Amino acid sequence: MARWGLIPFWMKEKPKVPHINARAETVHKLPLFRKAFARCLIPATGFFEWQQRDDGKQPYRFRRKDLEPFAFAGIWEFTRLGGEEILSAAMIVGEPNPLVGGVHDGMPVMLSPRTTTPGLAQPPRPKSYGPCCDRTMPV
Repeated sequence: MARWGLIPFWMKEKPKVPHINARAETVHKLPLFRKAFARCLIPATGFFEWQQRDDGKQPYRFRRKDLEPFAFAGIWEFTRLGGEEILSAAMIVGEPNPLVGGVHDGMPVMLSPRTTTPGLAQPPRPKSYGPCCDRTMPV
């Protein structure tokens, strides 16, 4: 199982703040992610986004309308730090669809079953989110 938060092979120590997200628009350009462009699927049944409000942050859970599992686009990297072998991963995030856009300025890139295999063979497309999801009540 992979550690959540990408650790590039060239890092000398674990980062203090884990790199859990990689922007779809820049994942292939930034030195932090460029060498780790090994694609993977991250299975899920939903995800949370937090809306910034005057009284703090409000979490919202998003899921598919049919409640079926799906996959996020991700990248992974294998590294050795101080004799420890670490497999790490990060989620690719992009522009939000209209539903999520009302809560947050980004969302994970969601892959539907019909795009899963081609998604691993081709670079991620920021606008290919798969099936629409519904927003549940705030947590």
